[in-house]
Amino acid sequence: THLLNESLRKVLGSHVFQQGSLVTDSYLRFDFNNYTNPTNEELLKIEAIVNEEINKAHKVNIFSLPIEEAKALGVQAVFGEKYGDVVRVIDMDFSKELCGGCHVNNTSDIEKFAILSVESKGSGIFRIEASTASSIEKSLENTLSKILEEIKTLRKNIKTLIETAKSEGINLESELVADSYDSLSYQMVLDKRLELAALREQSKELEKKYNKIKKDKSAVSLDEFLSLSKDVNGVKTIVTKVNDLEVGQVKDLCDRLGDTLGESVIFVANITNGKIVFVCKNKTNKVNAGMLVKQAAVICAGNGGGRSDFAQAGGKDVSKVDEALSEIEKTLGQAL
Repeated sequence: THLLNESLRKVLGSHVFQQGSLVTDSYLRFDFNNYTNPTNEELLKIEAIVNEEINKAHKVNIFSLPIEEAKALGVQAVFGEKYGDVVRVIDMDFSKELCGGCHVNNTSDIEKFAILSVESKGSGIFRIEASTASSIEKSLENTLSKILEEIKTLRKNIKTLIETAKSEGINLESELVADSYDSLSYQMVLDKRLELAALREQSKELEKKYNKIKKDKSAVSLDEFLSLSKDVNGVKTIVTKVNDLEVGQVKDLCDRLGDTLGESVIFVANITNGKIVFVCKNKTNKVNAGMLVKQAAVICAGNGGGRSDFAQAGGKDVSKVDEALSEIEKTLGQAL
């Protein structure tokens, strides 16, 4: 904690003072003032300085002095407390502070230091959590638990997606984002964040690629439907029925037909498993897609509706489909 305090002051500036502290056998928490949140580069530098001073094996000298003599030595009073005439000085060469707590005999006893996290507590106060020696690995695992779990899940999901695609004849071969090195330092926190971001992006792109290829493979050819197009007072119309398509395919078909024909009304009845779904794409301001699908659905013992430009509805009586489509053609002939 003493080494961290002094390292913060060397990297961030002499304005930094301790604002609170907790020291346990496995980790430390240290609050300090600063103008802005320390950058990643500053935090890595602070961590490196602490480890350098640990490795220098400074002897920790503990002695008592009259307070005025301690002040003359430039000793920091880190707790903001009121002190008596005689104070306890902790001197490890790199850092000299007043402190009444427990300390190692030599900085090398600390072995290793790692920053775990940094957060703003508001009003220019920031909190660092850090760990030392054999506690570092477990502390980093706890700090990164959510990130590590999401990384594990994403890697599993990406592999599953690639295998599923392969079984469907879709090639999604992609080299997985590399595992970042477990450096057991604050660099590990930064690396795992980057690894997670890269995996999220890779997962999103692979899923997008998979869906596009699958959609393209399942897309219904437009040629036979375009041949059904009729011109009603300058508006292209298609009123037809299909069998055993997925609703998504029918919607995609109507979208593509509308995009190809321009000002148009596309009305398709899809019959699957003894039920009907009516889908309408309307690219005019003369009719309402929601009203059209509702009209057809009611004839087929169903109901539904939707937006003026795009809608779908369901029907139960398949025997009435041709009648429903005939009525839609009449409605379009009168309205357009």
